[in-house]
Amino acid sequence: MKMKKLLSLLIGLLMLNPDNAHQHITNDLAGTTPDVPLFYFFDITIEKIQLMFITDKEHLIIKKVQFADERLAELKKLNENKITVFNDDLILESQKNKKEAELLANSFSDQETKRTFMERLNNQNDYHITVLTQLKEKVPERALKGIENAIENSNKEKIIIEKNIENIDTQMKDNLNKQNNKNW
Repeated sequence: MKMKKLLSLLIGLLMLNPDNAHQHITNDLAGTTPDVPLFYFFDITIEKIQLMFITDKEHLIIKKVQFADERLAELKKLNENKITVFNDDLILESQKNKKEAELLANSFSDQETKRTFMERLNNQNDYHITVLTQLKEKVPERALKGIENAIENSNKEKIIIEKNIENIDTQMKDNLNKQNNKNW
């Protein structure tokens, strides 16, 4: 059982690696986009079904981050084709998935696991900021405000995640000090 959890954590860390995310996004992770409603409906429905069958937090975090990356890739793909009508919805869904992954990561009782996932989410968030900043330079004026808001929200999220990491580090240090004091 512990081996299964360790393997799950390892897979999760590999999938949350920002270099891996970059590879996914640049390798056209987008697939079906909302400008093709019927196929997109099936794509989103399959995602929802996948989430229903995930029973552990590690895999759920991985999927949430993957879906956030997919929304970002769809946003990028559509904007490259000058289609901006879906920007707000895609940004909202991407941020929603990232926030849900963060809440799940923050719910781990094991501080090291929590910190590991928070650090990976922070790196992932950095990459999202990079992609959105690059996209900002290419979008038409009418889409600029939504991209700027997404960057601002991601920066705020980065501050929150970094504060959580600091708190985890403080708790781990305090626990270590308590343990050392007991051993004296």
